Amino acid sequence: MDAAVLDVDGLTVEIDTPNGPLRAVNDLSLSLRAGRSLGIVGESGSGKSMTALSLMRLLPGSARLTANHMRFGDEDLTALSDPDFVARIAGQRIGMIFQEPMTSLNPVYTIGRQLTEGPVRADLMSKAQATARAIEMLDRTGLPDPEARMRQYPHQLSGGQRQRVMIAMALMTRPDLLLADEPTTALDVTVQAQILDLLRDIQRDLGMAMILITHDLAVVADTVDDVVVMYRGEIVEAGPVDAVLRDPCHPYTRALLRAAPTAFGVRRRLGAIAGQIAPVHGRLNACVFAPRCPAVRPACRSARPPARPGTAPGQSYACVLDPNEVAQIVRAESTLMPDSVKAGEPVIEAIDVRRVFESRPGLMRAKRSIAAVDGVSLQVHRGETFALVGESGSGKTTLSRILLGLDAPTSGSVRIAGRDLTDLPRGERGRLVQPVFQDPYSSLNPRRTIGSIITRPLAIQKIGDAASRTARLHAVMAEVGLPEAFVHNYPSQLSGGQRQRVAIARALVTEPRILVCDEPTSALDVSVQAQILNLLTDLKTQLGLTLFLVTHDIAVVHQMADRVAVMKDGRIVEQDSADRVLHTPSDPYTRALLEAVPRLAEERVPETAP
Repeated sequence: MDAAVLDVDGLTVEIDTPNGPLRAVNDLSLSLRAGRSLGIVGESGSGKSMTALSLMRLLPGSARLTANHMRFGDEDLTALSDPDFVARIAGQRIGMIFQEPMTSLNPVYTIGRQLTEGPVRADLMSKAQATARAIEMLDRTGLPDPEARMRQYPHQLSGGQRQRVMIAMALMTRPDLLLADEPTTALDVTVQAQILDLLRDIQRDLGMAMILITHDLAVVADTVDDVVVMYRGEIVEAGPVDAVLRDPCHPYTRALLRAAPTAFGVRRRLGAIAGQIAPVHGRLNACVFAPRCPAVRPACRSARPPARPGTAPGQSYACVLDPNEVAQIVRAESTLMPDSVKAGEPVIEAIDVRRVFESRPGLMRAKRSIAAVDGVSLQVHRGETFALVGESGSGKTTLSRILLGLDAPTSGSVRIAGRDLTDLPRGERGRLVQPVFQDPYSSLNPRRTIGSIITRPLAIQKIGDAASRTARLHAVMAEVGLPEAFVHNYPSQLSGGQRQRVAIARALVTEPRILVCDEPTSALDVSVQAQILNLLTDLKTQLGLTLFLVTHDIAVVHQMADRVAVMKDGRIVEQDSADRVLHTPSDPYTRALLEAVPRLAEERVPETAP
């Protein structure tokens, strides 16, 4: 276990762009022994995935890779030709699990074909041997009835099952190194816990080395032995995971921890990182974090800071300040979140709501009824944040669509601001309740300008004239923190966080009383998530909004919610104040959800009812 499976020194990746060479990875060095696991964390654009793609030779055609050395066991990777690397290393001694299993698996091939095709074509095993190994790996990953799964197609499996297939595929040749790029990002908390447990168990049993790439600090704390923190293509801090996350020495690491909501303990305002990652063109002779660092010094802008020892054995960081100076300057703010609001009058009332869908399992089979929402009753009061929690398939999104009037209940009724939803004209409904959707990349029309997108609800509902709409546009952009210069920009010219601000501005432009937010931060980095959660909290206070929050992220629930309802199989299984549900849950399903949440080391484990 003492042998270095991977030893990289001076890895640099440059990509040709119209603005000059983009340095995606800069002078990166790392070493990983057999049986050890390494986490790579950082925001989008930090170089995490590009580092993994470099190891697998999956870089864009315009990319150039240089390194002092890249040793994998007894192989010099830089000396191998592409055919040799594909024939002997990729998919055999190095396996990779990609982020989105639905796009990584071929939808027209069976699971069995996709598992066996690579090893058979590489002459590593016969068809019979590959089939036997595939069934063994599917069974090892916990998929029930693996023989039957071999004949199925990806669309017939759930997200967690597809990710298990990806893991089985990566393990077909029992690799020495496993690269996992955001393997749990799109998964529910319970499925995420199962996948992470599976990866740990298989790594231990096979003695593999593993690199886990993620932006979730709690996942890293719960899974790996060591961690490196990347920013703009460089490692700014590295060391044992407990040391780095308990006592970080670099301002960026501390900023990431301040920005991450926690699932338990005292609620505090999140420390959002100002600005965003800017690309590096050419070699940068300065600290990469200097433009966003609250502790920046003149020396930070004149030279790259060298790596220096941290406060724990094996810990290092690249900063001109010593750890005590960093701790004093970047001290976590003690601003507490406001207490839960006192209950006002109900503004959303769902009364025994059911939504039944008809499904036909096969062409010659009879229809069957599926109750996506099965007798749900709840009240949301003015001025509060009400969180609806549950796994995929629990009925959360269907219920939120019913509350928005986008879907009609099969039975039961919904009242908005004291009036039956069916009696509200569309325009009046839009002035009472508005949605904020999950993905700002797909919920904004790429062919419209930001100004047109935000004012579109006013035009559709024929509210005001051109002058009043323009005045309202500038006012709502100021409320959500968007510069007026963005009025004529298109969504592609904005960052993810800026796009979500546009989506919130569009929802607010009609001055609604209620926002229905469906996973509003799940597609965002931890730092951008902090900005959006703080913004929603501020808007709620300033405008007297009521927030109906749909999510599977328990940390977001703890950060935002006054009251919580837990949904399972179309029913509400538990409903109470957020503090009571998160700390003394009464339903076994709620307890299972909370037990599956990955925790940072300092988080307090909740006291659960027996």
